[in-house]
Amino acid sequence: MPPFPSSSLSVSAALTCLIMIFLTACSDSSDGSVQAQDRLTPAEACVDPEDCRLWEAGKIAGVNVGLATAFPEGSPETDIALMESSIANNHAFSWSSFEPARDQYRFDELERRALIANNNSLPQNAFHFAWENVFLDDMPDWVAEITAPDELLGEIRQRATIIFDRYPNIAKINVINEPLPTLGTSGELEENHFYQVLGPDYIEQLFHLVDAAAPDNVELVLNENFVEYFPEKALGLVDLVRELVAAEAPIDSVGFQTHLMLTEILHREPDFELLRSTMEQVA
Repeated sequence: MPPFPSSSLSVSAALTCLIMIFLTACSDSSDGSVQAQDRLTPAEACVDPEDCRLWEAGKIAGVNVGLATAFPEGSPETDIALMESSIANNHAFSWSSFEPARDQYRFDELERRALIANNNSLPQNAFHFAWENVFLDDMPDWVAEITAPDELLGEIRQRATIIFDRYPNIAKINVINEPLPTLGTSGELEENHFYQVLGPDYIEQLFHLVDAAAPDNVELVLNENFVEYFPEKALGLVDLVRELVAAEAPIDSVGFQTHLMLTEILHREPDFELLRSTMEQVA
């Protein structure tokens, strides 16, 4: 398959890592902080990515690196995550955390994480607007009980409106997370709750809906995992993005989660050439 035109989409690599593995590498900082202006441009001495801090190497490669953390502000783990990040991944935007019961909103954890990001001049990546999968998701039970398309779309539209009215300065939002089967044995869409209620074009519908509510500065992302392990899944992702672009869905970028620590669980090694070729095809 030929690649997409270079101007059509960007590739967003969101690296969610185990925080503790960076303890030794990051122990040279006296106060666990990096000034905002230092994050914007890598240090002049940082030329070879192998000699750089994680966030510096990301800047050289044109990739924002975000280490997810649920630790309280001021803890060593949070300081390390902040020190090595150039974007903040805020999982508290997930529907089950955001609205665990209909019209009952919880902003405490979201506000805490947003404050940490703002205090450290980190743009926020909102995780996740819509996510429902066989193995793992963040969809509340009450949403799973909605079977009428108009009702479900109404709740989705209300969710988007509240998010962007309250947090208009979000840098990115994962509109759809992991729409393909987790273990990648097929490139077809997972027939999840959104698929069953809204139809096989639900992804296109949700991108248009979120785009209508989002400020122009917000990047709309389709996010997927494990494409570096499963060729069928990689092919399915390329086909899906091709279909969305052809349908003129307002998709801005594609996220590759790159969970590279799961070799023993998946019983296979990541295929970095597969990852590279897949990223090139959607770039």
